[in-house]
Amino acid sequence: MALRQTISFFDKLSKQVISIQVAESSNIPPGAGYWNTDTNQILLGAERFYDWERMTGHLEMQIKFILSLEKVTQTLL
Repeated sequence: MALRQTISFFDKLSKQVISIQVAESSNIPPGAGYWNTDTNQILLGAERFYDWERMTGHLEMQIKFILSLEKVTQTLL
């Protein structure tokens, strides 16, 4: 079963709450990570998901992590 988390934060620029779903997948390489910018879904390999979990409670670090991911527009989850 894939591990999943959702984070939400208020974007001051757009004045909207943004929610991003993050999931682990064994179908991609352990060090891979992809961000579907159309749906705000993130798919991470096992190693990247472990890194993600270590950032729990540190929103600024999580946002920087998300921005470092490869951006795609195909459905991931």
